[in-house]
Amino acid sequence: MARLPDDTTAGARNLGTLDRRRRITGSLSISDRAFDLDDFFKFRVASSGTEVVLALRNLQANADLRLLDAEGASIAVSRRRGTRNERIARTLNAGEYFIQVSQDGVNTRYTLIASPQSALPGGGGGGTGGGTGGGGSFPNPISPSSDPGNILPNAFDTGVLSGRKAFTDTVDSGDSIDFYRFTLNQSSRVGIFTNQITGGTVTTSLIYDINGNEIVDGEDVLQRNPSIDNASINKALGAGSYFVRVNLETITANSISYVLQLQQEAVTGLSPVADPPLGLGGATSLGALAGSLTLNQIVSTSDSSNPSLVGTFDSTDIYTFTLAAEASNFSALLNTSQLTGNVAIALIRDENGNGIANPGEPNEEGLIILGDFPGGAFTGSSIGGAAVAINKTLTAGTYYLAVVQREVTDNTTYSLNLFANSISGLTPVGDVVVNGEVIDGNGSIASAYSIGSLEQNLSIKQVVGGADGNDFYTFTLSEERNIIIRYNGSPELAGIRFGQDRNGNGFLDFDDAIPLLPGNTGFEQEVFEPSLTGDVVYSPLPPFTGSGSFDRLIGAFTTAGGATDIYAKLPAGTYVVQVDAQATTTDLGDGLVRYGTANILYNLSFILDP
Repeated sequence: MARLPDDTTAGARNLGTLDRRRRITGSLSISDRAFDLDDFFKFRVASSGTEVVLALRNLQANADLRLLDAEGASIAVSRRRGTRNERIARTLNAGEYFIQVSQDGVNTRYTLIASPQSALPGGGGGGTGGGTGGGGSFPNPISPSSDPGNILPNAFDTGVLSGRKAFTDTVDSGDSIDFYRFTLNQSSRVGIFTNQITGGTVTTSLIYDINGNEIVDGEDVLQRNPSIDNASINKALGAGSYFVRVNLETITANSISYVLQLQQEAVTGLSPVADPPLGLGGATSLGALAGSLTLNQIVSTSDSSNPSLVGTFDSTDIYTFTLAAEASNFSALLNTSQLTGNVAIALIRDENGNGIANPGEPNEEGLIILGDFPGGAFTGSSIGGAAVAINKTLTAGTYYLAVVQREVTDNTTYSLNLFANSISGLTPVGDVVVNGEVIDGNGSIASAYSIGSLEQNLSIKQVVGGADGNDFYTFTLSEERNIIIRYNGSPELAGIRFGQDRNGNGFLDFDDAIPLLPGNTGFEQEVFEPSLTGDVVYSPLPPFTGSGSFDRLIGAFTTAGGATDIYAKLPAGTYVVQVDAQATTTDLGDGLVRYGTANILYNLSFILDP
């Protein structure tokens, strides 16, 4: 198969002096008659300092775009995957240059745009680095005033990074590493671009000296880019000092020259302005939460407020708030909108007030020793951000929210939307709120809410959880009755116990929970089945066991929401119903189990057979 004349620089199509916008349509194809993998174009730049923009559009298959110097050496390349547009922008000296359009084995048509930046719509505002952060161009690169050293202590200090800076230097086989230091005075989005690489290949790395030992440990490398011209690093970073390392990868000449461009854009709109600290004791107070509240912050690898290191971790933000209503619907929506979504959010209630978030654990008997984590959620390590939410029923009290980056080197800006709406219509049953804390008035049978003599159907709406860990109710039947006790609660684990305090100790203890019939090893199944759900109506009421079976505990079970019914024929006497908030677990994506108390809004109904 023949190759076409424009497949090499020698046969490149001449565009002349690039003093206006040029638009060229072309195609690349492989057929029985031709083997057309590349098209070359030649142009001249009349004046040094001319900013040139090249673009490749209207692709049917993947193609790459390259800018070459007069000798055919690569200055810049754009290699986006698929049919996405390609773009190169460079400030060039006067002279001759080549454009190369290449396909990778699949036929495609294309449109090539070649133009001075001044001839494009909007004039000269495109920028040469391909980075984020608004219009404008990078300044012409300057040579560092001293050789960038090959260890951190000898890094060339570029000073405080504000806006854009550009540097040019070389590496070779005898001086294979250049370190640059830059400082951020505020939380910022930072772009780092390595361009105009000639004479070989280099890799570029963003580094934060986590432990301040002036050595690049493995966890200090926040991001590393391979040798691709115009390769970019984009990170949200907290205030502090950082390093950029440019190191030789392969060399084809005496030395490798490169241009390093640094770009800073302040993260604006942070609220609260002061960074929330690590630790429950110093948490940023949001006060009493009612209605909605939006916060915007950053978690990152450093914070210059601690002078003992180059920077210190800003990996966790902790907020505290109070809920005054006896019960509230609460939600927290975490939206990680910039660069990475690898973040966790935890809801904490410091049950013992020791200022430490206790994870809880099972004891030797297999029972759960509750911790302080009633809820949590986490995002995946997705690029581009993610959103997660916590939705809970919460009792009155003080709570904490922790936003945590799940890896040391994660950096992200985030918004946190909080909402709390008080729940109305609760039945007054003895629980009271004092100074924003629930006083559990029903913590034992002795302090149980007394329904009195049950003569008609009754429904109670209440909440249990947090400081209000359990609710007790007592009722009396004056004669033998058929009764349904119906529990319907929000989808968290609740324990329901129904019985009689036979020994009068004020608790439904284990002795009260022995099998219903002598010799039985389990509960009497007719007590628990069928389980009524939805709007099922029985007429007459479902079958009941004989009254002789009910001189002991009637039922004890757990349920994760939905309607659950206990039905029985009960003799005259006084009975107890206990609703307990059980343990709930929180997953923060690190494989560790954290425990807390479930928070449950429930309805408890007593239905009598007429």
